[in-house]
Amino acid sequence: MTKLALLLGEGALAHAALQAAQRQLGAEHVVSFRLNEAMADLPLFDLDNLPSAIEVTKTHQPTHICVAGRVDLPPARRQAMAKSMAFLGNNANTDLGLEHLFGAVAHSIGALPVGVHEIAPTLLAGEGHLFGPLCKISSGQLRRLIEA
Repeated sequence: MTKLALLLGEGALAHAALQAAQRQLGAEHVVSFRLNEAMADLPLFDLDNLPSAIEVTKTHQPTHICVAGRVDLPPARRQAMAKSMAFLGNNANTDLGLEHLFGAVAHSIGALPVGVHEIAPTLLAGEGHLFGPLCKISSGQLRRLIEA
């Protein structure tokens, strides 16, 4: 049985991901937390106290964890998060370091990290056309544009 811990930031993607996850998995299989002041009706996953946030999340026994929406993480906050986890691996100020830190958080919870595209595949564009009118261009024209 899949149980998803969904950590939500701000913006339309956060709201859409929550609705899509509840539709796909069933509301009883999604436990949601807010990462900032948006979605104030949800419990806080406190990025400034990761050990506590991990313990609270573990009580729900999620099998998977996902982050959706915008979250402001300036360098000082990233470093504090890494320090609270005694995370000495990659530099948490880089996106890759932050991704590794999230992996450590997920591991501490006992949940597999997944992307929004895995819980709500219709929310994000697949491979290919992203936006605007389709452009009719031949492969020769495209090659000349790329090589220019």
